[in-house]
Amino acid sequence: MEAETFISEKLKQLSNVDVEPPQRLEERLEIYQEANAIALTAEQITAIKGALSHSVYMISGGPGTGKTTIIKGIIAAFKDMFEADDIVLIAPTGKAAKRIEEATGFKAATFHRFLKIRQDMFTPPEKVTQKVIIIDEISMVDTVLFFTLLKALKDVRLIIVGDDAQLPSVSPGQVFKDLLKTDLNRTNLTTIHRQAAGSKIIQLAQMIRLNTVDLSAFQMPSDLVLKPLAESDFYDRLSRMLQYYLDEGYALHDISVIIPVYAGKIGIDEVNQFIQKQFNPAPFKTLKNRSFKRGDKVHQLVNDYDHDVMNGDQGIITEIASDHLTVDFDEKTVAYDSGKLDELRLAYAMSVHKSQGSGYPVVILPVFKAFRHMLTQPLIYTALTRAIDACVITGDLSLFEAAATIHHPERTTLLSEKMQATPKTLSPYDFLD
Repeated sequence: MEAETFISEKLKQLSNVDVEPPQRLEERLEIYQEANAIALTAEQITAIKGALSHSVYMISGGPGTGKTTIIKGIIAAFKDMFEADDIVLIAPTGKAAKRIEEATGFKAATFHRFLKIRQDMFTPPEKVTQKVIIIDEISMVDTVLFFTLLKALKDVRLIIVGDDAQLPSVSPGQVFKDLLKTDLNRTNLTTIHRQAAGSKIIQLAQMIRLNTVDLSAFQMPSDLVLKPLAESDFYDRLSRMLQYYLDEGYALHDISVIIPVYAGKIGIDEVNQFIQKQFNPAPFKTLKNRSFKRGDKVHQLVNDYDHDVMNGDQGIITEIASDHLTVDFDEKTVAYDSGKLDELRLAYAMSVHKSQGSGYPVVILPVFKAFRHMLTQPLIYTALTRAIDACVITGDLSLFEAAATIHHPERTTLLSEKMQATPKTLSPYDFLD
């Protein structure tokens, strides 16, 4: 594949450039820790030093291993070397960009917004002039998107950060998994830092990564709630769950029900309609035979380059008029006439892929036999790790445990092979049975 060949050659070229690490690096790390009242782990220090000392560097790890703290430390050090405008922080989706921007205090953008990508991603934008590119949530990045970014880079330091246990990109490729099989410089984070050590969500995520899930270890009330439930009782229990968290002070848009399938009695579409009807008190208004309510949580289904709203961006309906409705997407407001309504879907419940890159204060994760064909370790891991304050796993808990051991075959790609420093040489023994 042309894109994989180019990625391989470009990364080799970039990684062969020698760079000078910042002067007084140890002192800078001390200042960073004091300014943020933190104590970096040995792994975090290794990751920051590695990112500052190599032209291409990868950082992988699960939740609680301090990836955000590392990104903040890297940015702080680079800001002493370059102008702030020479440093770029990017993520695959609007939600992911907003999340890392809020966590680091440094302006972040999506790939599409940074590169001003239109429909044809094989036509590269103008060359990027910045000196440092930091990519967060790299596991979501597909081959063509990564190719497009690299086509725009010339002399740059590239830092790639992600969670290797998450689902791969929706579109073709598994860029992060492939790059982790190469000899590119990296730090693999395994230590849960002190602030996250008490989270049962993070403990379960670590169990999933290690194929050692045992839900009996989570009996005490915590940020992880386990609710065995018959499928026939789901909607009654869902109502009570939602009301409980609303009574605790959460807004309806703070709560996300994450489901693997769209169709069926407990599919995304039915659950969305149920929550809209039961928990949004605004009256229904119909546009082009579709019913919406003011205050509905929705997400965008396609890239809208004219309005700079990308597939997966989430917003709230703020107005419904006779011929259009208006959605607030955090930093912008977009009007949808009747011809564009198919670009929106209710987002009280959503798929695991649509939730990836986002974080929600409360996640409700139903697991039933109707979903069995979809359940794998990367899928349940990705769904679980969307939760910030609380996660409720409900349904067939034994099925959740079983899913934690299921891996579908990896995608067929050639990137890791193309990245090998020396191609494989054949010998006569390769032709023997």
